[in-house]
Amino acid sequence: MNRFLDVRQILGFLGVWGLVLLALIVFDACKESGPSSAYVDLEPVAYHENGQGFVGSESCRECHADLYRSHMKTAHHRTSSVTDSGSVRGNFEAGRNTYNLNDSLGFRMVADPNGWYQESYWTKEGRMASRDTLDIVIGSGTKG
Repeated sequence: MNRFLDVRQILGFLGVWGLVLLALIVFDACKESGPSSAYVDLEPVAYHENGQGFVGSESCRECHADLYRSHMKTAHHRTSSVTDSGSVRGNFEAGRNTYNLNDSLGFRMVADPNGWYQESYWTKEGRMASRDTLDIVIGSGTKG
């Protein structure tokens, strides 16, 4: 049996430990750098009822131009938008802004200087049940 290590064994040993050492150095460097300061705090344009904010597609444009251009062509983008006078297909004119679901419950579309709303009301009592902000419009408006 040969008492001396084969050159291939020495290189193999150094190669494995060299990779381990390199990985530790890289990990340590990443750990110390912390979060990148390149991220920008974005102001949500709308909120989901669970509290999560929606910042809108436009906020992604500067850093993700290719993805933004691609997204602008998708059905998802074309059928959802932030609520404004051009995106709401419903009628806000008094007398034409209501829909009665049944004998007990109805809905009314309301626009005022503070925003866009959907009110639900008890039809028999004429009393409002809830008033919810319309933040995001979903759908093309071609089927109702």
